[in-house]
Amino acid sequence: MGSLIVSHTRYTRGMSRGRRPAGIACADPRGRLTAEEAQQLVHDLGMEALEPYPGTQRKPWTLRCRACHITLTRPLNAHRRSNGCRECNIKRQHDSYRLTQEEAFTLARSVGYEPLEPYPGRSSDPWQVECHKCGRHLQSRAGNMRSGGGCIYCARKRIEPDTAIEKMRQAGFEPLEPYPGSNNPWRCLCVKGQHEVSPRYAQVAYRGFGCVVCSGQVRDLEEAVRVMR
Repeated sequence: MGSLIVSHTRYTRGMSRGRRPAGIACADPRGRLTAEEAQQLVHDLGMEALEPYPGTQRKPWTLRCRACHITLTRPLNAHRRSNGCRECNIKRQHDSYRLTQEEAFTLARSVGYEPLEPYPGRSSDPWQVECHKCGRHLQSRAGNMRSGGGCIYCARKRIEPDTAIEKMRQAGFEPLEPYPGSNNPWRCLCVKGQHEVSPRYAQVAYRGFGCVVCSGQVRDLEEAVRVMR
């Protein structure tokens, strides 16, 4: 009878989670690696062994990265899942997110900003920019820009107190306390009826709400306060 030809390989359960480098075959039906196969796998991962192969992928094996020379003692299947040196992979991932000055400026302009200072170097660092649309100077971050984030003022996510006060006056209210935020009751005086009410800025600015007493929606001030809150 002729020799048996193995046409495909079987891997251990741990190895099935990652792809095996090309050229490393395993004819053992239980998916075990020989010492030579393990050494070849380590070489393909960019590492070198500092001790003999322990005989299984689940036992710790001390390897050294040929690029950064760091020594790691982990099971072989853990080295495989991280595709070699964990530290080098983390650095490569960080470098892939790093922007040059030119790339950062292009990103800022794509969301409507003009940078007012050099890119600080990290996407999480505050960066002074000017909005092309409203002309405001503000701090943004390249990480937010990558997510499509533009000017928070133009998007109505932040309102300056002076702008809010002016908008309320245009709607016939005189604020009696500092701006509390767009969705909080704001104690104001209705200029027309001299009623003290507490509308929300968002209701007045974006939905056109007026004085609930003057419009006849409520009959007394206690009811007005309850409705506006």
